[in-house]
Amino acid sequence: MIATMRQIRRTFSPLLLWFAIAAAVFVLLWPAMWVDPLGSLGRVFSQATAYASEGHEHPGFFYGEIYPGGKLPWTFYPLVTLWRLTPVVLAGLVWALLALFFPRRLSLSPDRRRLVGVLLGFSLLFAVFMSLGAKKFDRYLLPVFAPLDLVAGLGWLSLAEALGGLAKNGREAARRWGGGLLLGAIILMQLFGVLQTAPYYFNYYNPLLGGHRRAAEVLLVGWGEGLDQAARYLKATPHSEKARAIAWYGDGCFSYFYDGTTVPVGLDMTLSDLRKTDYVVLYRNQWQRQLPSAEFIAYFAQLTPEYVVRIDGIEYVRVYNLRDVP
Repeated sequence: MIATMRQIRRTFSPLLLWFAIAAAVFVLLWPAMWVDPLGSLGRVFSQATAYASEGHEHPGFFYGEIYPGGKLPWTFYPLVTLWRLTPVVLAGLVWALLALFFPRRLSLSPDRRRLVGVLLGFSLLFAVFMSLGAKKFDRYLLPVFAPLDLVAGLGWLSLAEALGGLAKNGREAARRWGGGLLLGAIILMQLFGVLQTAPYYFNYYNPLLGGHRRAAEVLLVGWGEGLDQAARYLKATPHSEKARAIAWYGDGCFSYFYDGTTVPVGLDMTLSDLRKTDYVVLYRNQWQRQLPSAEFIAYFAQLTPEYVVRIDGIEYVRVYNLRDVP
Protein backbone atom coordinates (compact mmCIF):
# COMPACT_ATOMS: atom_id res chain seq x y z
CA MET A 1 0.00 0.00 0.00
CA ILE A 2 2.80 2.41 0.94
CA ALA A 3 4.67 1.56 -2.26
CA THR A 4 1.53 2.18 -4.27
CA MET A 5 1.03 5.61 -2.68
CA ARG A 6 4.64 6.53 -3.42
CA GLN A 7 4.19 5.48 -7.03
CA ILE A 8 1.03 7.57 -7.29
CA ARG A 9 2.84 10.59 -5.83
CA ARG A 10 5.74 10.15 -8.26
CA THR A 11 3.30 9.91 -11.15
CA PHE A 12 1.03 12.81 -10.30
CA SER A 13 3.42 15.22 -8.57
CA PRO A 14 4.89 16.51 -11.88
CA LEU A 15 1.38 16.91 -13.29
CA LEU A 16 0.24 18.88 -10.26
CA LEU A 17 3.35 21.05 -10.47
CA TRP A 18 2.69 21.80 -14.15
CA PHE A 19 -0.96 22.57 -13.36
CA ALA A 20 0.05 24.98 -10.59
CA ILE A 21 2.52 26.75 -12.88
CA ALA A 22 -0.05 26.96 -15.70
CA ALA A 23 -2.71 28.32 -13.33
CA ALA A 24 -0.30 30.94 -11.97
CA VAL A 25 0.68 32.08 -15.47
CA PHE A 26 -2.99 32.16 -16.53
CA VAL A 27 -3.91 34.45 -13.63
CA LEU A 28 -0.81 36.66 -13.77
CA LEU A 29 -0.97 37.31 -17.52
CA TRP A 30 -4.74 37.82 -17.84
CA PRO A 31 -5.77 41.03 -16.04
CA ALA A 32 -9.47 40.09 -16.22
CA MET A 33 -8.74 37.40 -13.62
CA TRP A 34 -7.51 40.11 -11.23
CA VAL A 35 -10.81 41.97 -11.45
CA ASP A 36 -13.50 39.32 -11.90
CA PRO A 37 -12.03 35.78 -11.72
CA LEU A 38 -15.26 33.81 -11.37
CA GLY A 39 -17.09 35.89 -13.98
CA SER A 40 -14.17 35.62 -16.43
CA LEU A 41 -13.98 31.85 -16.06
CA GLY A 42 -17.75 31.57 -16.42
CA ARG A 43 -17.70 33.54 -19.68
CA VAL A 44 -14.83 31.40 -21.02
CA PHE A 45 -16.72 28.13 -20.52
CA SER A 46 -20.15 29.44 -21.50
CA GLN A 47 -18.92 31.13 -24.67
CA ALA A 48 -16.75 28.16 -25.64
CA THR A 49 -19.79 25.91 -25.37
CA ALA A 50 -21.93 28.33 -27.37
CA TYR A 51 -19.31 28.76 -30.11
CA ALA A 52 -18.88 25.00 -30.45
CA SER A 53 -22.61 24.43 -30.90
CA GLU A 54 -23.81 27.60 -32.63
CA GLY A 55 -20.87 29.08 -34.52
CA HIS A 56 -19.96 32.78 -34.47
CA GLU A 57 -22.49 35.55 -34.97
CA HIS A 58 -19.93 38.19 -35.95
CA PRO A 59 -18.46 38.35 -39.47
CA GLY A 60 -14.76 37.98 -40.16
CA PHE A 61 -12.38 40.29 -42.01
CA PHE A 62 -9.54 38.98 -44.18
CA TYR A 63 -7.55 40.78 -46.90
CA GLY A 64 -10.09 43.56 -47.20
CA GLU A 65 -13.18 41.34 -47.46
CA ILE A 66 -15.97 40.75 -44.92
CA TYR A 67 -16.93 37.10 -44.36
CA PRO A 68 -20.32 36.46 -42.69
CA GLY A 69 -20.18 34.13 -39.69
CA GLY A 70 -16.41 34.29 -39.62
CA LYS A 71 -16.26 31.67 -42.40
CA LEU A 72 -12.81 32.50 -43.72
CA PRO A 73 -10.99 30.56 -46.48
CA TRP A 74 -8.58 27.70 -45.67
CA THR A 75 -5.62 29.95 -46.50
CA PHE A 76 -6.32 32.00 -43.38
CA TYR A 77 -4.24 30.02 -40.87
CA PRO A 78 -1.14 29.52 -43.08
CA LEU A 79 -1.04 33.25 -43.83
CA VAL A 80 -1.79 34.29 -40.26
CA THR A 81 1.05 32.06 -39.05
CA LEU A 82 3.46 33.98 -41.27
CA TRP A 83 2.02 37.29 -40.05
CA ARG A 84 2.46 36.33 -36.40
CA LEU A 85 5.93 34.73 -36.50
CA THR A 86 9.00 36.89 -35.97
CA PRO A 87 11.86 36.99 -38.50
CA VAL A 88 14.08 35.30 -35.90
CA VAL A 89 11.67 32.37 -35.53
CA LEU A 90 11.20 32.07 -39.29
CA ALA A 91 14.96 31.88 -39.81
CA GLY A 92 15.28 29.36 -36.97
CA LEU A 93 12.63 27.17 -38.59
CA VAL A 94 14.58 27.25 -41.85
CA TRP A 95 17.77 26.18 -40.03
CA ALA A 96 15.88 23.38 -38.28
CA LEU A 97 14.47 22.07 -41.57
CA LEU A 98 17.92 22.21 -43.16
CA ALA A 99 19.33 20.25 -40.24
CA LEU A 100 16.47 17.77 -40.50
CA PHE A 101 16.71 17.09 -44.23
CA PHE A 102 20.35 17.95 -44.95
CA PRO A 103 22.29 16.59 -41.96
CA ARG A 104 25.64 17.01 -43.70
CA ARG A 105 25.28 20.78 -43.45
CA LEU A 106 23.71 21.12 -40.02
CA SER A 107 23.41 18.18 -37.66
CA LEU A 108 20.74 17.24 -35.16
CA SER A 109 21.10 14.44 -32.64
CA PRO A 110 18.56 11.58 -32.91
CA ASP A 111 16.71 12.88 -29.84
CA ARG A 112 16.48 16.37 -31.30
CA ARG A 113 15.35 15.03 -34.66
CA ARG A 114 12.49 13.16 -32.99
CA LEU A 115 11.58 16.23 -30.97
CA VAL A 116 11.54 18.43 -34.08
CA GLY A 117 9.38 15.89 -35.88
CA VAL A 118 6.88 15.67 -33.02
CA LEU A 119 6.62 19.46 -32.59
CA LEU A 120 6.23 20.13 -36.30
CA GLY A 121 3.72 17.30 -36.59
CA PHE A 122 1.63 18.71 -33.75
CA SER A 123 1.70 22.23 -35.21
CA LEU A 124 0.72 21.02 -38.67
CA LEU A 125 -2.08 18.74 -37.51
CA PHE A 126 -3.48 21.35 -35.13
CA ALA A 127 -3.59 23.96 -37.92
CA VAL A 128 -5.20 21.48 -40.33
CA PHE A 129 -7.94 20.48 -37.88
CA MET A 130 -8.62 24.10 -36.95
CA SER A 131 -8.94 24.91 -40.66
CA LEU A 132 -11.79 22.42 -40.94
CA GLY A 133 -13.99 24.68 -38.82
CA ALA A 134 -16.04 27.42 -40.44
CA LYS A 135 -15.13 29.97 -37.76
CA LYS A 136 -11.51 31.13 -37.80
CA PHE A 137 -9.60 33.69 -35.74
CA ASP A 138 -5.85 34.10 -35.38
CA ARG A 139 -6.03 33.63 -31.62
CA TYR A 140 -7.35 30.09 -32.15
CA LEU A 141 -3.91 29.20 -33.53
CA LEU A 142 -2.03 30.20 -30.37
CA PRO A 143 -1.10 26.60 -29.33
CA VAL A 144 1.17 26.14 -32.36
CA PHE A 145 3.51 29.05 -31.65
CA ALA A 146 5.28 27.64 -28.58
CA PRO A 147 6.17 24.39 -30.45
CA LEU A 148 7.34 26.39 -33.48
CA ASP A 149 9.46 28.58 -31.21
CA LEU A 150 11.08 25.46 -29.74
CA VAL A 151 11.82 24.10 -33.20
CA ALA A 152 13.30 27.45 -34.21
CA GLY A 153 15.45 27.41 -31.06
CA LEU A 154 16.79 23.97 -31.99
CA GLY A 155 17.53 25.28 -35.47
CA TRP A 156 19.53 28.19 -34.14
CA LEU A 157 21.27 25.87 -31.68
CA SER A 158 22.35 23.57 -34.50
CA LEU A 159 23.77 26.56 -36.36
CA ALA A 160 25.60 27.76 -33.24
CA GLU A 161 27.10 24.30 -32.74
CA ALA A 162 28.16 24.25 -36.40
CA LEU A 163 30.00 27.55 -35.90
CA GLY A 164 31.66 26.10 -32.80
CA GLY A 165 32.78 23.11 -34.85
CA LEU A 166 34.43 25.41 -37.37
CA ALA A 167 36.40 27.01 -34.55
CA LYS A 168 37.59 23.61 -33.32
CA ASN A 169 38.81 22.80 -36.81
CA GLY A 170 41.26 25.67 -36.63
CA ARG A 171 39.34 28.31 -38.52
CA GLU A 172 39.43 32.01 -37.66
CA ALA A 173 39.77 32.77 -33.96
CA ALA A 174 36.87 35.20 -34.18
CA ARG A 175 34.55 32.27 -34.78
CA ARG A 176 35.53 30.70 -31.49
CA TRP A 177 32.82 32.71 -29.79
CA GLY A 178 30.53 32.70 -32.80
CA GLY A 179 27.97 30.31 -31.38
CA GLY A 180 27.49 32.18 -28.12
CA LEU A 181 27.39 35.55 -29.84
CA LEU A 182 24.84 34.25 -32.32
CA LEU A 183 22.48 32.96 -29.61
CA GLY A 184 22.88 36.20 -27.65
CA ALA A 185 22.07 38.24 -30.76
CA ILE A 186 18.86 36.37 -31.54
CA ILE A 187 17.68 36.71 -27.92
CA LEU A 188 18.27 40.48 -28.12
CA MET A 189 16.41 40.65 -31.43
CA GLN A 190 13.41 38.86 -29.92
CA LEU A 191 13.52 41.14 -26.90
CA PHE A 192 13.57 44.18 -29.18
CA GLY A 193 10.35 42.98 -30.80
CA VAL A 194 8.73 42.57 -27.37
CA LEU A 195 9.71 46.07 -26.29
CA GLN A 196 8.36 47.52 -29.54
CA THR A 197 4.87 46.17 -28.92
CA ALA A 198 4.63 46.80 -25.16
CA PRO A 199 2.22 47.02 -23.45
CA TYR A 200 -0.08 45.49 -26.12
CA TYR A 201 1.74 42.36 -27.19
CA PHE A 202 -1.03 40.93 -29.35
CA ASN A 203 -0.64 43.71 -31.89
CA TYR A 204 2.68 42.32 -33.16
CA TYR A 205 2.84 41.52 -36.88
CA ASN A 206 5.78 40.29 -38.93
CA PRO A 207 7.73 43.29 -40.26
CA LEU A 208 8.82 41.22 -43.27
CA LEU A 209 5.18 41.31 -44.45
CA GLY A 210 4.66 45.00 -43.73
CA GLY A 211 4.23 45.01 -39.98
CA HIS A 212 1.41 46.60 -38.06
CA ARG A 213 0.39 49.17 -40.67
CA ARG A 214 -0.04 46.63 -43.46
CA ALA A 215 -1.75 44.15 -41.13
CA ALA A 216 -4.41 46.74 -40.28
CA GLU A 217 -5.41 46.75 -43.95
CA VAL A 218 -5.63 42.99 -44.48
CA LEU A 219 -6.40 41.36 -41.11
CA LEU A 220 -8.92 41.78 -38.33
CA VAL A 221 -7.00 43.98 -35.92
CA GLY A 222 -7.74 44.75 -32.29
CA TRP A 223 -8.81 42.55 -29.40
CA GLY A 224 -9.28 45.23 -26.78
CA GLU A 225 -5.99 47.08 -27.05
CA GLY A 226 -6.47 50.80 -26.44
CA LEU A 227 -9.92 50.56 -24.85
CA ASP A 228 -8.28 51.03 -21.46
CA GLN A 229 -6.95 54.39 -22.65
CA ALA A 230 -10.39 55.46 -23.84
CA ALA A 231 -11.93 54.42 -20.53
CA ARG A 232 -9.31 56.33 -18.53
CA TYR A 233 -9.90 59.40 -20.69
CA LEU A 234 -13.64 59.33 -19.99
CA LYS A 235 -13.06 58.55 -16.33
CA ALA A 236 -11.09 61.78 -16.06
CA THR A 237 -13.99 63.87 -17.37
CA PRO A 238 -16.26 65.73 -14.89
CA HIS A 239 -19.02 63.63 -13.31
CA SER A 240 -17.90 60.54 -15.22
CA GLU A 241 -19.53 58.23 -12.68
CA LYS A 242 -22.94 59.55 -13.80
CA ALA A 243 -22.23 59.26 -17.54
CA ARG A 244 -23.42 56.49 -19.84
CA ALA A 245 -21.18 55.06 -22.57
CA ILE A 246 -21.93 52.57 -25.34
CA ALA A 247 -18.74 50.66 -26.13
CA TRP A 248 -17.45 47.71 -28.13
CA TYR A 249 -16.16 45.04 -25.72
CA GLY A 250 -18.06 47.07 -23.16
CA ASP A 251 -18.51 44.12 -20.82
CA GLY A 252 -14.81 43.66 -20.20
CA CYS A 253 -11.90 45.60 -21.64
CA PHE A 254 -13.66 48.96 -21.38
CA SER A 255 -15.85 48.57 -18.29
CA TYR A 256 -12.94 47.43 -16.09
CA PHE A 257 -11.43 50.92 -16.35
CA TYR A 258 -14.56 53.08 -16.54
CA ASP A 259 -16.57 54.06 -13.47
CA GLY A 260 -19.72 55.17 -15.31
CA THR A 261 -22.45 53.02 -16.83
CA THR A 262 -21.28 50.90 -19.75
CA VAL A 263 -23.61 49.41 -22.36
CA PRO A 264 -22.05 46.84 -24.75
CA VAL A 265 -22.74 47.30 -28.45
CA GLY A 266 -25.20 44.65 -29.61
CA LEU A 267 -25.69 43.42 -33.16
CA ASP A 268 -29.30 44.55 -33.02
CA MET A 269 -28.42 48.05 -31.84
CA THR A 270 -29.72 50.91 -33.96
CA LEU A 271 -29.21 54.65 -34.02
CA SER A 272 -32.41 55.11 -32.04
CA ASP A 273 -30.75 53.24 -29.15
CA LEU A 274 -28.35 56.15 -28.72
CA ARG A 275 -30.91 58.25 -26.88
CA LYS A 276 -29.86 59.26 -23.37
CA THR A 277 -26.31 58.12 -24.12
CA ASP A 278 -23.43 60.44 -23.36
CA TYR A 279 -20.60 58.71 -25.24
CA VAL A 280 -20.13 56.12 -27.95
CA VAL A 281 -16.81 54.27 -28.17
CA LEU A 282 -16.13 52.65 -31.55
CA TYR A 283 -13.36 50.09 -32.05
CA ARG A 284 -11.22 49.26 -35.06
CA ASN A 285 -12.43 45.72 -35.72
CA GLN A 286 -15.95 47.10 -35.38
CA TRP A 287 -15.69 49.47 -38.32
CA GLN A 288 -13.61 46.93 -40.26
CA ARG A 289 -16.63 44.58 -40.15
CA GLN A 290 -19.29 47.32 -40.28
CA LEU A 291 -20.81 46.35 -36.92
CA PRO A 292 -23.49 46.55 -35.75
CA SER A 293 -24.55 47.83 -39.18
CA ALA A 294 -23.21 49.82 -42.10
CA GLU A 295 -25.73 52.57 -41.29
CA PHE A 296 -24.43 52.77 -37.70
CA ILE A 297 -20.79 53.11 -38.81
CA ALA A 298 -21.63 55.57 -41.60
CA TYR A 299 -23.43 57.84 -39.14
CA PHE A 300 -20.34 58.23 -36.98
CA ALA A 301 -18.02 58.53 -39.98
CA GLN A 302 -19.49 61.98 -40.60
CA LEU A 303 -18.84 63.09 -37.01
CA THR A 304 -15.57 64.21 -35.46
CA PRO A 305 -14.45 62.08 -32.51
CA GLU A 306 -13.62 63.87 -29.29
CA TYR A 307 -10.78 61.49 -28.51
CA VAL A 308 -8.80 59.00 -30.63
CA VAL A 309 -6.51 56.23 -29.41
CA ARG A 310 -3.63 55.44 -31.78
CA ILE A 311 -1.21 52.55 -31.39
CA ASP A 312 1.87 52.65 -33.62
CA GLY A 313 0.15 55.32 -35.68
CA ILE A 314 -2.97 53.19 -36.30
CA GLU A 315 -6.39 54.30 -35.07
CA TYR A 316 -7.82 51.76 -32.65
CA VAL A 317 -10.51 53.65 -30.76
CA ARG A 318 -12.74 56.64 -31.51
CA VAL A 319 -14.68 58.30 -28.69
CA TYR A 320 -17.72 60.39 -29.67
CA ASN A 321 -19.40 62.85 -27.33
CA LEU A 322 -23.10 62.69 -28.14
CA ARG A 323 -23.81 65.68 -25.91
CA ASP A 324 -22.37 67.85 -28.66
CA VAL A 325 -24.33 66.19 -31.48
CA PRO A 326 -27.42 68.19 -32.55
